[in-house]
Amino acid sequence: GLIKRYRVLAPCKCYVSFDRRSSPPWGVAGGGEGATGKVVLYREGDEPRTMYKEWDVPVQPGDVLEVHTGGGGGFGQPFERDAEQVALEVRRGFVSSVAARDDYGVAVTADGELDEAETRLLRDVSD
Repeated sequence: GLIKRYRVLAPCKCYVSFDRRSSPPWGVAGGGEGATGKVVLYREGDEPRTMYKEWDVPVQPGDVLEVHTGGGGGFGQPFERDAEQVALEVRRGFVSSVAARDDYGVAVTADGELDEAETRLLRDVSD
């Protein structure tokens, strides 16, 4: 999925409708589920409010609406994904370094290069 943030400039109402929360897009051949969509409302002085299906939500100037689009399910076991490819996707901004570590078992350096020794430990692969 993708995340976009919108700052509200004039009073208006927000309408949110995302489906597939109870059955997100499934993965295939061991791949994980895809993410479902949501909108998070950030308002000064309030806790963030996550919305999936809501109508007539008043928003005011200065509020921020963060829209998270859904993503498709994965294909194949994540820890079997080519580690260099995952590191490349970190450098390109498609995968965060946290997701690379947690979801794919791939460690990257601060500049996005593959940390082979740490990746072997994460994936429990012997030399």
